[in-house]
Amino acid sequence: MTTEKGQLGILPHHTDLIAKLKISPLTVNENGHVRIYSIGGGRIQIVQKENTAYLLVDSIERAEDIDKERALRAKENAEKALEEAESQRDITARRSNSRERSIVSLSQITYTN
Repeated sequence: MTTEKGQLGILPHHTDLIAKLKISPLTVNENGHVRIYSIGGGRIQIVQKENTAYLLVDSIERAEDIDKERALRAKENAEKALEEAESQRDITARRSNSRERSIVSLSQITYTN
């Protein structure tokens, strides 16, 4: 997963941490079982004493559940909206985030197909 300061990998007994998550892929490897998700940003808190990571994400989707056609349409719609903006102030964070989420979602398809 990616935080505002870069990539984050977590191993058992990771030091305490609170960080803002960016829109990015999330790979979970639990006892050799790997699951891949697309997350829409959020927060992570790691509590070393509990050996636990708490995630509060804006959105999450399993890679195998991503509808490629829907993600492509969302990407195209967001890119159109960005092109139609008359000035930099008119480009909203929501449109930009929508495009970024769809790109991350599309990138996860390669892991499952």
